[in-house]
Amino acid sequence: MPDPDASANPLVPRRLAEAFRAEVDERVEDGDFAKREEVALALANEVVRGDLTAALESIVASHGTEDVLVGDDRYRFHEAGSQSYASFVGPLDVERPTFRKVGVRNGPTVVPLDLAAGLVHGATPAFAERIARGKGKVTSRDLFDDLISSRRVPPSRTTLENKGNAIGSSLHRRQAVVRAVARRAETLPDGARTLVLGLDRTSLPRVWGRPFAPNGRSTRVIPRSVRLPPGSSRGAPPVMWPNMRDAHHTTTCEYRAMGRLLILSLTILSAVGCTRYTGAVALTPAENGSTWVFIQTSKDRNTGVYHCAPPQAPGGEATCTRVVLR
Repeated sequence: MPDPDASANPLVPRRLAEAFRAEVDERVEDGDFAKREEVALALANEVVRGDLTAALESIVASHGTEDVLVGDDRYRFHEAGSQSYASFVGPLDVERPTFRKVGVRNGPTVVPLDLAAGLVHGATPAFAERIARGKGKVTSRDLFDDLISSRRVPPSRTTLENKGNAIGSSLHRRQAVVRAVARRAETLPDGARTLVLGLDRTSLPRVWGRPFAPNGRSTRVIPRSVRLPPGSSRGAPPVMWPNMRDAHHTTTCEYRAMGRLLILSLTILSAVGCTRYTGAVALTPAENGSTWVFIQTSKDRNTGVYHCAPPQAPGGEATCTRVVLR
């Protein structure tokens, strides 16, 4: 990640900076600073786009048409073709060949350029990461608007949606490998001396659609907000009955010396999926001397009570810096 406090001027050669400024001056003419900023950003996109395209073409030229080995499989030159790769600075149009697996009729094909350059589903590595992060937070429409407002040159919203889905599907198929790599990279925070793991059950509300009322209830309950006016052609909504169910949850506590809590992580295991919340936390000692945590989520304002620490941990000194409820 670039350092926001560092100056970029020492990293730019003087001749490059002078040539860039001269080109901007010529394009801006008598425009104001806002115009100059727009022109400078557009020119930077053009320069980077040309450099990235030339770099990909040089990789293609270095490979040639010789057989390539992918894992234990040999692939032979199939045909020449072209591809437009998405990036922050616009499409990168490159002429590149494809190779077909040897010994298999109409077998699978590979693009050596994609493997050598780390291209992901027709996108550059940095842009593929931005798509994955953006799709995990907002819709493709919002992601497209964010990129445009940042003076980037993204592909269409439909292309962003398709590439995001393809990247997500690939990560899902390789989640075991991704999880193993991520776990090996995890480290304990500075000052952690003890790691406490717990498994318990808690009550979660869940709404069930049932053809009949449970627990002897026979009254049809429809909220006033969804009652239909007389003569409406729409059908009535299905009857939903709230029920409480038991769900297992795991608790991970990382302690400093003297029993002070560093990080508390809670994971709710549910058959219908996992939902991530981040809420305010207050720790109070329970009657039996253990510590309990009260979590109020910002989404539905429900309050849950979860076992936080074993009885031997001093609850009065416990302080929590981060809570993740999934």
